Amino acid sequence: MKRAIAVVLILCLFCMTGLKAALAEARVTGDLDGDGISCASDAARVLRATCGMETLDAATSALADATGNMEVGGADAVAILLYASGRIDAFSDLGVLSSESLLGERHLGRFSYRGIVLKNDGYVSSDVSVTITELARDDYEYQIADVYVKNVESIRTAFGGGGYVAGKELTQQIAIDNGAILAINGDGYSSQKLGPMIRNGVWYRDTINRDSDVCALLYNGEMRTFAAGKVTLKTLEDQDAYQTWTGGIRLLDDDGQPLDSFHCPNSLLSRNARTVVGYYEPGHYCFVTIDGKKNPESAGATVLQTARLMSSIGCVAAYTLCGGNSSVMTTQMKILNCNPDGGRAASDIIYISEPVGIDGES
Repeated sequence: MKRAIAVVLILCLFCMTGLKAALAEARVTGDLDGDGISCASDAARVLRATCGMETLDAATSALADATGNMEVGGADAVAILLYASGRIDAFSDLGVLSSESLLGERHLGRFSYRGIVLKNDGYVSSDVSVTITELARDDYEYQIADVYVKNVESIRTAFGGGGYVAGKELTQQIAIDNGAILAINGDGYSSQKLGPMIRNGVWYRDTINRDSDVCALLYNGEMRTFAAGKVTLKTLEDQDAYQTWTGGIRLLDDDGQPLDSFHCPNSLLSRNARTVVGYYEPGHYCFVTIDGKKNPESAGATVLQTARLMSSIGCVAAYTLCGGNSSVMTTQMKILNCNPDGGRAASDIIYISEPVGIDGES
């Protein structure tokens, strides 16, 4: 009997040793503890290592590098959680992001890797993330579209009438015609005779209006605003401008602080409906509309209030577009701000789309 028990114990030890060996061989990317799966506890170890609370040996560091950039950081923890929660099938789903995305490995959790998600007027795919929020401050109400894109060409512009100086249409109609995910009215370029005008990388005007602030979105994803008379055509060429807007108002200084004086007629400073484009970092932007008196709960905002709002939400650059009855934020299906008649006909829009050449799936 004792002999039989000894044999059973030896067999159990043999099986346990074999199991441990099998688990060791089964260790895969994201499996830091050797249990054969990538899970939240592995992500926690990555975060501890990132914060200097734990030191990983070379083999474990290699397993922790879920994004494959030869470094261990917070993005690897996010990637492991995405895998553990079933939001990605494999870490290779993230492979192209770090090398080609404006965002690098930042904000991986903002995107969808299993098809397009439509929720609360927002839109999330593997390349574009748009979240809509309605808020109130002081005595005005406003809408923020928080926009993350991996390719700058997901931020597009379009003309009313289908072409340059071809006419005006409602902002929503231009959005529909161009398959926009989300759109806002533009700067009303057709009412301006001077000023640099670049749209989707194409130069339409190569003049400078020294009486107008200028906003430029560059191909590297940066957005810069220039005070009136402070930008040249050569600067825009050298910085590889992709879009420009003129006729609006620069709201923040070069340090992201709200300005307290503005280059515009005094008549434009008072309360009104507003449309603003804001910038946080390459790949992260926002569209903001502030309701005017068409919303009984809103009195509109002054330019100073608008500048302070854009600074308070973390923007480092911000620029006004056409306001008043022109102010519209819309999807193809629905106008999101309070402008019941669809607003004034617009000569142009700024809109969000999947990157050029990439078809979204609905």
